[in-house]
Amino acid sequence: MSGQLHPPPDTTTALLAVPPWLTHPIFNPEPDFYAEVSMSMVHCRGCGQAIHESASSCPKCGAVQFGPAPTSASHWMALVSLVLSIFLLLGSLEAEAVDTDVLVGTYVLGLVSAGLGAVSLHLKRPGQSMAVIGITLTVLSLLIVHGNTL
Repeated sequence: MSGQLHPPPDTTTALLAVPPWLTHPIFNPEPDFYAEVSMSMVHCRGCGQAIHESASSCPKCGAVQFGPAPTSASHWMALVSLVLSIFLLLGSLEAEAVDTDVLVGTYVLGLVSAGLGAVSLHLKRPGQSMAVIGITLTVLSLLIVHGNTL
């Protein structure tokens, strides 16, 4: 036996071999580990059997399941744009002498107001008329404040 020559080990197999520490469960979780996390189960409204939350009907009794309540798009962006623009307009009409702090604050608030109105219009959210009025009042307020600085 000692006289037999063994072929050299295959270097490609040795390079591609997985080190033993990578086979530890911490580094290599079981395939079902991720499946349990992403799977949500609910109870059937007809028979109470556990079914997947996206099932439209129960596979056991055939009862139709109700989906989640439809979400309505909110009009908060348009409303905030309108309220900010009203504050801007009232402030710009009252200001006689405009200093740097008032000017910077007015421009920042105007950008926020116009930005929220523009995003609300772009996303086609409800309250588009409020967004248009908010943008218009914001531009008017900025023109008034800018005219007072001259």
